[in-house]
Amino acid sequence: MPWLLRAEPWDPAAGAVRPIYYSDAGFTSEPVDAPADTYWERRIDVSYAVRASLFSGSDVGGEGDVSYGTITLANGDGALDGLADLDWDGRLVEIRYSPRERPAWSDFAVVFSGTCENLVPGDALTIELRDRKALLDEPLQPAKWAGTGGAEGPEAYKDRRKPRALGILRQIEPLWIDEARLLLCYGDGPCGGVLALHDQGVPLVAGPDYATREALLAADLSAWGYGTCDALGLIRLRASPVRPVTADVLGVTRGSPVTAASLPLTVATVPGRRYVLRALVTRTAGTLTLAANGTALGAPVAASGRVVRVLVATGTSTTLTAAGSGWSGSVAAVSVVEWLARFADLAQAVITGATSLTSADFAAGTVEALNGLAGQALGLWYDGGGETTVREAVDRLAEGVGAWWGFDPLGQLRMGRFDAPGTPAVTYTERDLLQLRPRQVDRRLKTQTIGYGRRWRVLAEADIAGAVTGDARTDFRTEWRTEAATDAAVAAASLLAREERMDTPLDDKAEAQAEAQRRLGLFGPRRFGFEAVVPFDGSLRVGLTVRLIDPRYGLAAGRDFVVMDLASDASREEHTLTLWG
Repeated sequence: MPWLLRAEPWDPAAGAVRPIYYSDAGFTSEPVDAPADTYWERRIDVSYAVRASLFSGSDVGGEGDVSYGTITLANGDGALDGLADLDWDGRLVEIRYSPRERPAWSDFAVVFSGTCENLVPGDALTIELRDRKALLDEPLQPAKWAGTGGAEGPEAYKDRRKPRALGILRQIEPLWIDEARLLLCYGDGPCGGVLALHDQGVPLVAGPDYATREALLAADLSAWGYGTCDALGLIRLRASPVRPVTADVLGVTRGSPVTAASLPLTVATVPGRRYVLRALVTRTAGTLTLAANGTALGAPVAASGRVVRVLVATGTSTTLTAAGSGWSGSVAAVSVVEWLARFADLAQAVITGATSLTSADFAAGTVEALNGLAGQALGLWYDGGGETTVREAVDRLAEGVGAWWGFDPLGQLRMGRFDAPGTPAVTYTERDLLQLRPRQVDRRLKTQTIGYGRRWRVLAEADIAGAVTGDARTDFRTEWRTEAATDAAVAAASLLAREERMDTPLDDKAEAQAEAQRRLGLFGPRRFGFEAVVPFDGSLRVGLTVRLIDPRYGLAAGRDFVVMDLASDASREEHTLTLWG
């Protein structure tokens, strides 16, 4: 079947891109096509090969793995030798395919859009293809401390990367950036705020928030335990602590805050997104309930101090109110801002914030669709003390919700969640299946344990003040909370069924329990695996569901499978699918 290659190497002599066009059988575009009236010379000798996997490792969750091969051009006559004088690395390569014997331009579909890694000259001239995942090997945090004092941290921090707070974080240890002025840092840019601050486990009273570092340093905190600057992820203590100082915080936000002198306040919201309500409460008597559209946001407020509460929007407009029985006091300095905690939102923020990729590089609808499936609140803390790449950070977040992500052959970044087979995109019958071989699958799962609510700075017994007792003391010493789900029927039926524990970036107990149940539902039932060789189809990709119908292996009535691995051989015009379902 016909193949077309378009490439745009750089011509140093002309100082411009030089488009080239080749095919495997010869092709000329029409005047109405783009490019118009162009002859695609017959040069493609060996079409490209690609192998894609839903996950790069054996665990469910994380980056997919895509490896591209080469495309070979016939050059026995030496007519293409001049291509070696052009600059190819990083330049556009686009491959189109049509299943028709005599196609028009409109019959071709793009099956690869990426860049060239290298060009190797010879009688068989080889173009090595490159995917875009190398772009994600950039540092999670590009910014570094200068170590010059003041806003740039102490000399000891010179060239250390600044911290990043993603999602919701429990018991982190903020960095001391100005000990003389009792200034700590937990983020680099706008954050949701401080939920709680402890010195040796003893809670400190939150004071006002200030717009700038200078205002925070100049503030009178005599009535409070600490003040904050959410815009920069800063905390300033009123008095010298015993240490260690730990904080529960909300990380990166999106957009500008909506502010008001007091409540009630009505703000425009997007259903499903999380927002943070922040207000300074001064109490004289009674208790105060903060609410969003009539639903209480956490426990009643019974003391003065700055309050930070999270809400999940249920409509396009949210009214925030404050009321209480016997309440006397004031609510001031109100602000509301969108806070990022869902996997897809965090992944997009991390990738676009630290690489050259933009939101346009994400496949249409992929972020919104995954947000709808995986809306749990996650957390990842980076204190800047080591090197972490964008790819590593997104992988860690993905594991919490069983998400997959990676670039498709068109160079678009796609994300999804690993689930049981859904609606099949393609059905293969016995006639379509060139080969079909059963494959071994993992043993059934009888117990799934999920670690959640990580305490990032675990306190030793000597780190905790004597005033902290009981469960609270134990909490400070325990890194993970756990939730487990067990299927007794699987345990009885499968004597070698496995137990699995996964520590995740999840924060909420109910969400951890739900994820344990979801994974048990995926891997507890009997599952089957196959390797199927099928005709080439440019629309196939990993993560899709396909249906097999065959008289053997219990497939006579049809069974649906997820495409876990896809090896495409263009020269043979076939795919080899690794299937699970």
